[in-house]
Amino acid sequence: MDLRSPARAQVGDGHAPNQLLRAKINQLTQEDVGTDPKSTFVNDIWPKLQNEYDTMKEGLEEFCKDTLKRKEINCEVKSRTKEVGSIKKSLDRREKALWEQKQQRFERLSDIFRKIHDLVGLRIILQFPHDMERVISFIEGSFRIEEEPVIFRPDREVGRYWKTWFGAYQTRNYRVSLKTGKCGALSRFCDVMFEIQVTTIAEDLFNKLAHPLLYKDKGSSLTRQDEIVIDLAHGNALCYALSLAYMEEKLKKRTSGIGGRDEVEAATKEVTEDAIRFRESLTKMASFETLVSPQGLLGGLPPEGYNSVDDLKGWIANEITAVLDEIRSRLPTNPDSVLSKFAVANDAPSPRSVLEEKKVEWLERLYSCRYRDRKDVNPPRVEGTCEWFTSHPLFRNWQQSNTAGLLWVSANPGCGKSVLAKYLADDVLRSTDTRTTCYFFFKDGFDDQKSSTTALCCILRQIFKQRPGCFSDQILRKLEEDKRVEKGETKPPTSFRDLWDLFMVAAGNHKTGEIVCIIDALDECEESGRNQLIDAISNFHSHATPRTSILKFLLTSRRYQSITREFSRHLERKLPTIHLSGESPEERRDISREIDLVVRNRVADDGGRLGLTQEEQNVLREELTRVPNHTYLWVYLIFDIINKSTIDRAEDIRSLASTIPKTVDAAYDRILSKSPDIERARKILHIIVAAAKPLTLQEMDLALAIGPKHRLFGDLKPVPETRFRENIRQHCGLFVVVVDSKIYLLHQTAREFLVPSLSPTLPVFPLRGPKLQWKFSLHPGESNRILAEICMWRLSLSDFNLKTLQASKEQDQYIAERTLLGYSAQYWAEHFGKSDWNSGDWTIEKATKKALFHLNPQRPASLAWFEMYQMLITKARPRNFIPLIIASYFGHNTVVQELLEARAEVNAKESDGKTPLHWASENGHDRVVEQLLEARAE
Repeated sequence: MDLRSPARAQVGDGHAPNQLLRAKINQLTQEDVGTDPKSTFVNDIWPKLQNEYDTMKEGLEEFCKDTLKRKEINCEVKSRTKEVGSIKKSLDRREKALWEQKQQRFERLSDIFRKIHDLVGLRIILQFPHDMERVISFIEGSFRIEEEPVIFRPDREVGRYWKTWFGAYQTRNYRVSLKTGKCGALSRFCDVMFEIQVTTIAEDLFNKLAHPLLYKDKGSSLTRQDEIVIDLAHGNALCYALSLAYMEEKLKKRTSGIGGRDEVEAATKEVTEDAIRFRESLTKMASFETLVSPQGLLGGLPPEGYNSVDDLKGWIANEITAVLDEIRSRLPTNPDSVLSKFAVANDAPSPRSVLEEKKVEWLERLYSCRYRDRKDVNPPRVEGTCEWFTSHPLFRNWQQSNTAGLLWVSANPGCGKSVLAKYLADDVLRSTDTRTTCYFFFKDGFDDQKSSTTALCCILRQIFKQRPGCFSDQILRKLEEDKRVEKGETKPPTSFRDLWDLFMVAAGNHKTGEIVCIIDALDECEESGRNQLIDAISNFHSHATPRTSILKFLLTSRRYQSITREFSRHLERKLPTIHLSGESPEERRDISREIDLVVRNRVADDGGRLGLTQEEQNVLREELTRVPNHTYLWVYLIFDIINKSTIDRAEDIRSLASTIPKTVDAAYDRILSKSPDIERARKILHIIVAAAKPLTLQEMDLALAIGPKHRLFGDLKPVPETRFRENIRQHCGLFVVVVDSKIYLLHQTAREFLVPSLSPTLPVFPLRGPKLQWKFSLHPGESNRILAEICMWRLSLSDFNLKTLQASKEQDQYIAERTLLGYSAQYWAEHFGKSDWNSGDWTIEKATKKALFHLNPQRPASLAWFEMYQMLITKARPRNFIPLIIASYFGHNTVVQELLEARAEVNAKESDGKTPLHWASENGHDRVVEQLLEARAE
């Protein structure tokens, strides 16, 4: 089946035959579920969807079979749609785990769809393990990967009493969906998640025994003898796979059949004898009489008529199946044995299943940042670039070392360190059977991407996903001990030391191969966390020995002295460092050559789109490569300018080239100066640089639209998100990007270009030079004033109050449904305190009056925003709404002065005895402390 072939008409249940399944699911999940969403799903929703899922399953199986056959990959493809009974058990298990972890149950149908990812499942069973990489490539190229694959590796713990000789069941589980616009005949099933398991024929045979006993827990606890028998069954299955591989090698020159009976006997006899010797060794090592027939894996030579390789494979498959059946039928005499009760179904979860469920829950909790998406925001490298780095002696030594290692990659802004880090993670250092690669890309401005503890959570998750054996019961117990609970939700520890200790234990559990940690943009990690991370990595590196886990760190950052000094405090030897700007003329020449490759690549791509002739493309390429000291970021910006220019002839290219900005700053200025509405672009950028966290497109739309005259939320008509996204691009060009519907500056250098540094150690530049009108044009005080005004206007709208907030069963949802309300409640006071009220329409007197309006305890909306504030933050905050206490807590000295002049009680106390002076002192608001003391505060 070709995904591009026309779709066959299907009979539905009253819905249009070609209705998108995702749309149908969304429609059905809006239905009333009463008090039991599980029952509604099983009895009402699933019957309406099962035919669609069956059709999807059949189409996917046919597509996979046809494609893998064309690729000449020897495998079997099986598929299934989840049975009703299995769905019930799965929902019960997941709800039980949800209750144990969060004291919650399924409340909506959408909760169920988020938890069940395998309503359709495919299994690809490889005959030969060496085809694994080709199948992985097929999956990654044909489907959208919704989550990182779950890799069940042989080194994970499965038994209680017996440490396996042959390892645990091995498979790779992919949660995928069809790619929108690329799924042809199956297009109506786009965006619906399903599961693909990839395993080998040996593991599939072993799983016939292991799955119900070890993983589905049918029966009571396993005995030691049971576990040994199961392990030996794995050995048999592996022996079968080795026999297949051996016979393939032996007979690989035969394409259609085998020459004769003698040749079959000669080939098979040798394999049989090896199998018998192997089996006898297992029996001896087990120290007890096994129940498998002593003849071993193969019962003898194949009968007459088996003349082809396929016949031989079929015969061996029958033989090994018989061996496994014999294990099942000739049971141990031990009355407590699980094997003696194999046919008896028992759905009660064992302690092992509870632990596994808890580990699955913790994998979700550790997913504290969409780390893979943030990595993939960076563009792929251009073919031929990054090669000078991967051939650098320092990198080669680090990569090839069999001991722990540390390598720092420093770079000036725009030199491509993040593109390099992505290339290393995805290609050069990608995970293999002997290497586990994990990564984290720091980003200033992303709340969830500038924290060292978030980085450790994501790194731990990647290790546990790839190497489940590293997620030991000891680590699980520690996570349970150190967990924190916020609003009834369990979350990972926030202590850097606790998380680092878990990381060290996990690395110590990694017995085979190496762990590679790629940490990008270390300089964009918040300072205290960055220093903790540097200290921990340095200490590990300093004390590493040949017996230490092979744990390697590759760090990228700007070339800051503070980072160098922090490493120097711990390392006796000089930190191995590669500078992306190049240390020698040869290195700088290699780097320049690679950037020229990027220029050539972009000229070819964009030149074709602009309709340039080959001669015109050559002229453009020559002019661009003449610019000295250009960087990857400069190239990216310049082509945005070129694409917006009018080019009719070669002379236009030379004229354009003569005016092309020669620096990144000049390119930034050119892009913003071309905005069709300069003032609107300026306001957008003020909001972005001042925002405490990135705003969504909807929030930015409302922020730009709201004003002092608005009273009703309904008066603010939102712009469709797609159109608003394009409006942002029109006003700000490449200067801003939208990721996951949130708005960010393109690069850290964009913020540094716009906002003057407040550091006393840096030189002071004029706010607007004669050539660069945008450089240093956004004062933090003005930016915060603009955002403070917006937040206070938002809190003046009449779409919320304390009564409706408290009456809501889902307060988080109540806030989320009211655009910009949560942000305004959480941050208005912070922006107010950072504002410069000497510019703009507001005076300090007007601003103070507006602040007092929001601190009025007689106003229900004021009490509502304060309650939301208490919900949204985790740090210490006042318990009672007392205006002077709130103003002192936030450090609003003008508001404090107004309240004191109005005879507010200077020693007002909360229920726990805390006063205005307490809060002002604790939060470091010295001016407010002075005001309160002058008013005789105690």
